[in-house]
Amino acid sequence: MNILPLESVDEENQIAYTSIDATYGMSRLHFLKDTKSCWVENVLEELDQPGEWVLNSKQGKLYLWPRNDSKVLAPGLTELIRIEGDIDKRGPEDTPVRNLTF
Repeated sequence: MNILPLESVDEENQIAYTSIDATYGMSRLHFLKDTKSCWVENVLEELDQPGEWVLNSKQGKLYLWPRNDSKVLAPGLTELIRIEGDIDKRGPEDTPVRNLTF
């Protein structure tokens, strides 16, 4: 699956141009003819039903259409995970963290 940033859209001719090339041909799926081979995500114009959201990272804004009337909780973290080795403050021998698996 390719997730490609859009560079521009020619609405009159219905052509979208990406800022990087796809890794495979962007054409109709021959084995799933009724399935869309591409779609656009994360644009405010497509925020049209409950459960959808759009992030504008340049403005630092999140637009959310909640699924129901429940409260929306948005926790704020300065960091999710911190991993540190031992720092030798008196000498040159720090001990780095090694062999991590997540």
